[in-house]
Amino acid sequence: MRDDQRNQTPRQLWRTATRLMAVVVVWCAASVVAVHTAPQMPVDGQAERAEEAWRTGGLREAARIAATYVMTETDLSDVTVAADVRSLFVGSNLVAVGQIIDKTPYLTAGARSIRTEWTVSILETIKGDVEPGGIVTVSANGGLVSFGDGTSAEVKIDGRNEPPLGERYVFFLQAADEDALSSLPQERRTELRAQGRTVSVLTQGSEGLFQVPLSGKVRAAGRPTDLVAIQHSGEDAAEFLSQLRALAAER
Repeated sequence: MRDDQRNQTPRQLWRTATRLMAVVVVWCAASVVAVHTAPQMPVDGQAERAEEAWRTGGLREAARIAATYVMTETDLSDVTVAADVRSLFVGSNLVAVGQIIDKTPYLTAGARSIRTEWTVSILETIKGDVEPGGIVTVSANGGLVSFGDGTSAEVKIDGRNEPPLGERYVFFLQAADEDALSSLPQERRTELRAQGRTVSVLTQGSEGLFQVPLSGKVRAAGRPTDLVAIQHSGEDAAEFLSQLRALAAER
C-alpha cells in the first residue's frame, strides 16, 4: 500500500475501493459487448451449397442459402475486342448521347442470371433515326434483384463500371438479337411487343459505353485494358464527341 493510502481514513479507503470496483465492472461490460458484436463467421460449406443451388434451381434458390448471393460474369468484350472507336461506330445502328433515367432488373428466363433494362433518354443522335427527346430501351447483362423474403441476388460484370442514373453517356447500340430477347421473361417480351418497343444492346458489350460529362474527361465503362479504353479514357469529352460527329459526316 502506498503512503498516501496508509494515511487515508476508513471512509476515504472505502471510496477508493468503490472507484476501483466501478472500473473493473465497466471493463468487464465492455468485454462482454465486444464478444456479442463480433462479426459472424461464414457457415462452413455455405458457398459450395449456394453454388449447387444456383446450378439446380437458379439465383432465387442460391439466395435462400446465402441471403445475398453475388456472382460475376464475363462480358461480350471478353470474346471479341473492338480495335478502335471507328469499328464501334460502323458496327452500331445507333450512336447517341443520352442519360439512363430508369433501371429495371429481371431474372433471365432460366433464372440463372440477371439482365437490367435501361430506359435511356436521348439528348443527341450522332448516328441513327431516334430523335432527341426519344426513349430507347437497352437490355444490359448484370444487375441486382431483391426477393420478397428479404434475400437478394446480384450479377456483376467483370471490369464494368456500372452507369448511374442521370449521367451523360455515349451509347453505341445494336438491335438486340434473338438470344438477348429470349433471355427476358416471357411476360416482359409480351409487354414490349404490345407497346411496339424495340430493344437494343451495347455494341461489343461494355466497350460500347463512354461517360461524357459536359465539361470533363471521357471515362470508358469497360475494362481499362480494352483498346478503346486505352485510346480514349481521359480524353476531353468535347473532343471525343467531335470525333464521333466527324465519323458521322463521312457517311
